Amino acid sequence: MKRKSTIPLDDHLPILNEMVEVGTDDFFYTRLKARLEKEEGGSEWNFPVKPAWLIATLFILLAVNCFTLIRQHNSTDLQNETSTIQSFAASYDQTINTSIQ
Repeated sequence: MKRKSTIPLDDHLPILNEMVEVGTDDFFYTRLKARLEKEEGGSEWNFPVKPAWLIATLFILLAVNCFTLIRQHNSTDLQNETSTIQSFAASYDQTINTSIQ
């Protein structure tokens, strides 16, 4: 098989053969690894408490909040129902005796 080559390619190939591998300073990789570990460690955010405790506390607070809202809603509905019936009766000049007060 005949090799196809061009003149510019033939000019550049000897240059590539003359290239020498560049070395690094002593302990370069050790310093690089230490710097990367330092940067990774600095961006880490530590919780003062474990996430499991934090999630459990949030669920407890949510449950207490829901319980309080439901209890408040039930007492408000009872008061509104009584006042609504009485205001309706008053608008038609009727009297309603209710045992809920």
